[in-house]
Amino acid sequence: MEVVIRQHEQQCGVTAADIIADAVTSGATTLGLATGSSPVSVYRELIRRHRKGGLTFADVQAFLLDEYVGLPPSHPQSYAHVIRAEFTNHVDIDSHRVHSPNRIAEEIFAAAQAYDELIADTGPIDVQILGIGANGHIGFN
Repeated sequence: MEVVIRQHEQQCGVTAADIIADAVTSGATTLGLATGSSPVSVYRELIRRHRKGGLTFADVQAFLLDEYVGLPPSHPQSYAHVIRAEFTNHVDIDSHRVHSPNRIAEEIFAAAQAYDELIADTGPIDVQILGIGANGHIGFN
């Protein structure tokens, strides 16, 4: 594993976007996406590259890292809504190829298992974006 240290958020976003763009242009088709404040600079840079440099996500599908149980997808705080507002609505990824756990299922554990199976059947995830919280947590854990 390579550890890269950057001094500023913008530099982190560019470095992470470099990794993701290289993966996508090299044939990666499955991204794992996170929400929160830490990946925002990455998404902004990827959007910029899509608009200015022609980076395409047309062959990509995405899986959201997590979701709040009980929030409908249209709720402004649901991760399904946030990821579209912050990233996927601004690039050429098909909205139907942006997958998230079923957060309103009657049998939530069965829905989680179905989501895991969807990832296993269509994955693997080529690149996973994780956030780093102010208290040092990684990936909402």
